[in-house]
Amino acid sequence: MGITAAQKAGYDGFIVINSDVMVSPAFVAETSNALKTHPNSIIGGKVYYAPGFEYHAAKYKKEDLGKVLWYAGGVVDWDNCLTNHRGVDEVDRGQFDAPGETQFVTGCLIAYDAAVAETVGPWNEDYFLYYEDADFCERAKRKGIILRYEPGIIIWHKNAASTGGSGSSVHQVHQRRNRLRFGLLFAPFRTKIHLILNYLRGS
Repeated sequence: MGITAAQKAGYDGFIVINSDVMVSPAFVAETSNALKTHPNSIIGGKVYYAPGFEYHAAKYKKEDLGKVLWYAGGVVDWDNCLTNHRGVDEVDRGQFDAPGETQFVTGCLIAYDAAVAETVGPWNEDYFLYYEDADFCERAKRKGIILRYEPGIIIWHKNAASTGGSGSSVHQVHQRRNRLRFGLLFAPFRTKIHLILNYLRGS
């Protein structure tokens, strides 16, 4: 609804971002620059776990907190219909500092201009939670839009804070249902069969 209203008001850039994040001081400048430098693209940034929200918090040193990666680019695994985060759970030591194209941008932070919004259309609200970002990215790719990872854009994410934490019943129900929905729309035929069978088995 917000993007539709902004389009009608004539805005030329949009940032979709979670409510459970903190942004770096350079966030606005870095995002604005990326949108200007790479028009008609979908832009994602480097996302860290917010300190204390790491999935495996006990394994990190105190000085590593706030430097544990949640997303540094994405890969789509079509055999299993999963959107995997590059670098997840790794301490950032500069190994993902190179910008470039990526296969998936997380909806935790996704930026794009008016040309993309017009070409791809609105987000699919049938998902409600999870995989709506994968759907938007896949529709964009199939219309020739490039997805980019820009590591200068930095945020910290309180992972799954709005759904009771990773692995909660809300998290599991929507992940499972929407993985099936996404797969039936976009996955290869063989993967669709596996998804249906697994869903019916309850796995």
